[in-house]
Amino acid sequence: MERPKTFMLVLAAALALSLTAAAQTGVTGESGFVDFSRQPLFDDDALVIHVSVKDPMIQLVAEATRENDPELAEVLSQLKAVEVLVFDVDEGASDAVRRDITRQARELQKLGWTEAVSILLRDARGSVFLRFEGKVPVGLAALYHDAKSHEAVFVNIVGRIEPAQIGRLAAKFELDLLSEAVRGQMTPKKDDE
Repeated sequence: MERPKTFMLVLAAALALSLTAAAQTGVTGESGFVDFSRQPLFDDDALVIHVSVKDPMIQLVAEATRENDPELAEVLSQLKAVEVLVFDVDEGASDAVRRDITRQARELQKLGWTEAVSILLRDARGSVFLRFEGKVPVGLAALYHDAKSHEAVFVNIVGRIEPAQIGRLAAKFELDLLSEAVRGQMTPKKDDE
């Protein structure tokens, strides 16, 4: 009797692994996916934050919020993945990182992404891109470098995105930088500010 239980456990584990691999492959095949994990200017020690929220967890959060916030639940139910990477930037590497982010932004444009927000400050540069299928945004990619905080931030949201809900989505997943960038750039500042 011991052998069938072991066989069933092995079979269940193999099935779970194959489903997980299939789900991960499915996200990488989406048109809204960008692989920000390969950053040649940073070694493994430079990665200080890596948040990766995949479809099952997003759907769980969507269902958990459905009763109290059905609008947010609907937005979340359209998503497949949220990926955030934050790297420490050595002071001497700031110029190289800024150039590399500019290069990556150009690559995204060549691949058909549309720049929705451009951030050009004395000590910070970045862009927020949207990927469209028809008129529907199906991906968001954000690249940001802040020389003062010595950080480079990369965000990818895969799935149908309601642009008006980006701030709420960023708050839900604690993507403060994205929320601040979008809010700060979308709201015109007065000259006396």
